[in-house]
Parts: sequence; C-alpha cells; structure tokens
Amino acid sequence: TVRDFNLIKYANLPDDFVGLTKIRYKDAGTLATINTINNKLDVIFHSPVNGVAPGQSAVIYEGNDLVGGGFIDRKVLL
Repeated sequence: TVRDFNLIKYANLPDDFVGLTKIRYKDAGTLATINTINNKLDVIFHSPVNGVAPGQSAVIYEGNDLVGGGFIDRKVLL
C-alpha cells in the first residue's frame, strides 16, 4: 500500500488503473494495477518486485506522464 499520495494527472484514479510503478530512483518500473482504498493506494504488481520497503517512495507513470506518487506504507506478500 502507498500512503500520503498525491495525484498529478488525475483528480481520482479510475478503478483498476494500470500504470508503471517505480520504487527506486533508477528502477525501470513494473506494471501494476492500482486502486484507491481507505485513502491509500493498493498497488498489485504484475510481476515480482524486489526491494519494496516501507518509507520509500512509489511513483506511478502512464506512458511518459507522471500520474502521482506517495510513500510505501507496507508490503504484503501474496
């Protein structure tokens, strides 16, 4: 989940939004399905991602457009 997020491109994310999500500065990014739940972003990566750590930034892109970002709140393994 991502807390304290700010959206730039949209006022609200559409349900099941798919965007490229980066969790580090030099991260190439991984596609993820994102939903807003209880004032947090629920981010489900489409493939495994290493190094997810609470407190780090998560930044979401749609093509070259910055959608928004926030801080990683917690990691849940499925």
